[in-house]
Amino acid sequence: MIGLARLHRVRERIGRQYAESNHLVKARG
Repeated sequence: MIGLARLHRVRERIGRQYAESNHLVKARG
């Protein structure tokens, strides 16, 4: 279960970075 929690945390971090990059691309046009 610890591995699952760690995986979830990593996915959450990646998702946040992806969202930020997506927002930057939208803002740039």
